[in-house]
Amino acid sequence: MASGRGAEMSQPNALIVYRGPLERSRLSFLAEAIARVHGPTTLVWICPRPVNDRRKARLDEFVADEPGISSARIFNGHKNRLLSVARQIQKEWQRYTGPVVAVGFTAPLYAAAIARGPYVWCVNGIPEDEALRNGSRLSSLGATMQWRVQLRLRRHPDLVVTVSEPMSQMIRDRQGLSPVFTVPNCVDLETFLFAGVSGRDSAVYSGWGAPWQNLSHLALVWSELAARDSALRFRVISGDPRARVLVERLPENRTEFQSTLQASTVAELLRVGRLGFLLREDTLTNRVSYPTKFGEYVAAGVPVMTTELDWDLSALVAQTGCGLLLDPGESPAQHAARIMSYQEEAPLTEAMITRCHDAARKLDRATWVERLAARLSELTPGRH
Repeated sequence: MASGRGAEMSQPNALIVYRGPLERSRLSFLAEAIARVHGPTTLVWICPRPVNDRRKARLDEFVADEPGISSARIFNGHKNRLLSVARQIQKEWQRYTGPVVAVGFTAPLYAAAIARGPYVWCVNGIPEDEALRNGSRLSSLGATMQWRVQLRLRRHPDLVVTVSEPMSQMIRDRQGLSPVFTVPNCVDLETFLFAGVSGRDSAVYSGWGAPWQNLSHLALVWSELAARDSALRFRVISGDPRARVLVERLPENRTEFQSTLQASTVAELLRVGRLGFLLREDTLTNRVSYPTKFGEYVAAGVPVMTTELDWDLSALVAQTGCGLLLDPGESPAQHAARIMSYQEEAPLTEAMITRCHDAARKLDRATWVERLAARLSELTPGRH
């Protein structure tokens, strides 16, 4: 166990209890909304990997850049330490009576026992993610068990916050919880909004290389596009070496791999985008998701090539005309052919960029921070 900045605080304004990788976008958004109501918060990070000096330093850097977080603690949250960490957290905050916000599917296992005041559960993904990642029957059984464990916790949340309408409906159906408030993964328009038309010569992919990103299929689509359009370049923006699969089959002089997670750098790198890619298989994990890259693409004026699933993105693309919906059952060659036709029928003009920006404004971070803060304030009368 280690401490971050300001860890000596015993009675924070609010507690965020989070188990998962320290990714900035969603956690930063939630911290900002919580701070609007309660002031700067304390982050309790249950690190899913062994704690070391590098991860402690990463936490300190994270907190230093987040005005909504005033202090932080880190716990070794490997699976075989679940009970011991839960006891540590319960002992440390046994007298705490303020708001508790559990972030992540497993966070309530640690947070419910210390939630004596307003209690919020923010669900960003579902345990089926792990089953898709590992492809094992054991992981599938583990996902089922995690849903059952949530039902048996001593304290149920006063509010559940999800990233999509399908996920909200799943929480209502499986857990019987309410109220449930949907807050999509948003985009900072001040950072990402870009309207330039010239210089857009690239197909772009931004994000991780996890199995649900369907990069093996996308790599084949890109190979087909490279053969059909000799002027098209390909740019990957990712801190994940698994994403290199996208450029392995392509000519080196037409590809670029940028390893970065810095939002301002990602925004600048997207400005060459003629086509943004977000292709997924038709799985439960994907149907309830709301990928952050979607908002970043459209804010940068990049039309999105995405899959037509029963998810929120399909409706937004159809409503705003900010991209192309592709049949998940089609082959890479069929996808490439449809994309080539799309470029002829809907060239990248100022009008197309305006349609992209129309979609982006529905995901404006500043607007959604205010909406979430308003809902949180209803749990604590007199705040906000």
